[in-house]
Amino acid sequence: ALADRMADAPLVTDRAELEQALAAGKLPILAPYRWLHAADPLPHSWEVTSDSLSAWIAGSLGAKRLLLIKPVRDKRASLVDGYFARALPKGLETMVLTPHELDRLGAALDETRPPGAWRLVSEG
Repeated sequence: ALADRMADAPLVTDRAELEQALAAGKLPILAPYRWLHAADPLPHSWEVTSDSLSAWIAGSLGAKRLLLIKPVRDKRASLVDGYFARALPKGLETMVLTPHELDRLGAALDETRPPGAWRLVSEG
């Protein structure tokens, strides 16, 4: 649905398609099912959600930073899934924002932020 609504935003299913779209100056929208199915990198468990999948994909792409925007369901619960810390590659800076913190989004996306300025933000 998102790819249908955005010009120059192709739906991609693997790393090669993603890199081709970026090289063409387009904004790729990743539908990673086939990539994840072929690599099968994570446990098949309820403990693994899109949080861990995002961490694995970011690591596979050599990303420097990962930003998650998560709803707050229960103040006692963590904002990320139980496997997330294990799926995070070493050195990947991570920030988790809630909808109430979206005023921090511009600063979070500022590429001039020094390394180490991000941290894992979780409640619980």
